[in-house]
Amino acid sequence: MRRKPLSNGFTLLELLTAISIFSLMSLLAYALMDGVTRFQKAGMEITQNIEAYQKTMQWLHIAKRFNFSYNIKN
Repeated sequence: MRRKPLSNGFTLLELLTAISIFSLMSLLAYALMDGVTRFQKAGMEITQNIEAYQKTMQWLHIAKRFNFSYNIKN
């Protein structure tokens, strides 16, 4: 009597393939998140610079309106 081969699991090749695909997808996800984080930091720096510029312009406008004197050296 012949026994049927058991197919209750995965072969080593199937496991290695699945692990490789999972590893590649993890690396791609990490690279994507790293890029998003860098982009977000750059955007925050730009926003802070714009806010500082706006505050400076507001103070200069107030100083001009009240005719404050200020020295600007070139």
